[in-house]
Amino acid sequence: MADLEAALYSHLIAQAGITALVSQRIYPDAIPQNVVRPYITYTVVSARRPHNFAAASGMADYRIQFDIYAATSEETRAIAEALRNELDGLSGTLGSVIVSLARFANEQRLSVSPSSGAELALSRRIVDYLIWHRESLPTL
Repeated sequence: MADLEAALYSHLIAQAGITALVSQRIYPDAIPQNVVRPYITYTVVSARRPHNFAAASGMADYRIQFDIYAATSEETRAIAEALRNELDGLSGTLGSVIVSLARFANEQRLSVSPSSGAELALSRRIVDYLIWHRESLPTL
């Protein structure tokens, strides 16, 4: 799992369309404390590894959820669009990972109300991508 996640991070952090909006604030799984908005977190929600007739196929289909946080819905929409421009339809090599196809799966928009007067309102957008890629075969 770590190979795809690391390759994905390296790819996204190198895309000017994304870093123009979030700088390098792209985090796997969780954010550091007191992070500045806007930012993206991502996590593997599920991984499917189909078998051929006799053994593992060497292919995996990961569902990766990107959570986008910003001050406004317009900001989250722009960041989601930048992600779509980089990921939807992507195929090729990311680092050492061979990606057969990345495709958009789902999008949700949420507003997070502040819990105290000191906090600012927060807009959240969740986008999921399915990434079909090659991975090493299990050793027995």
